[in-house]
Amino acid sequence: MTTQTTSKTARRILAVLAALTALGVVLQGVWAGIFLSSDKRPDAWVHIHDIGAWATLILAALTAVWALVFLRRQLLLVVGSILLVALVAGEAHLGGMITDDGNDAMTAVHIPLAMALLALAVWLPVYALRGRRPLGQRPDTE
Repeated sequence: MTTQTTSKTARRILAVLAALTALGVVLQGVWAGIFLSSDKRPDAWVHIHDIGAWATLILAALTAVWALVFLRRQLLLVVGSILLVALVAGEAHLGGMITDDGNDAMTAVHIPLAMALLALAVWLPVYALRGRRPLGQRPDTE
C-alpha cells in the first residue's frame, strides 16, 4: 500500500468519524428543539440531550485522535479536529450550566455556538474528502 493510498484511506476514515460527529450535532439540535418547544422541560428529552452530548464528544475526540495519529502532516485536518473537540466540550459544559445550574441565560450563547459547531462539523468531513483539489477536478485525476 502506497503512502498516497494510506493517506486517502486515513482521510476517508476521518471523514466518516467527522460525519458521525456532525450527525450527533444535528441530533442534539433535534432533541433540544423537542424540549425547548414546550413550556416545561420534559426530563426524558433533556436526559437524551445530555447523553447525546457525551456521545458526540466521544466521536469528536476519536476524530481528533485519528487526525493526530494518521494525518498529523495535514494541518487543517488536525487543527479542525482539535477545534471540533474543544467546541463540543465547551458546548457540553454550557449545556451543563443550563440544566444542572439552572443558568438559562447561557442558552443565548449555547445555541449560537451550536450553529458554529455545526458549520465546523460539516466542513471537516467535506474537506477531508475533497482536500486541496480545485473545484470541478475529479478525484481520480490526482
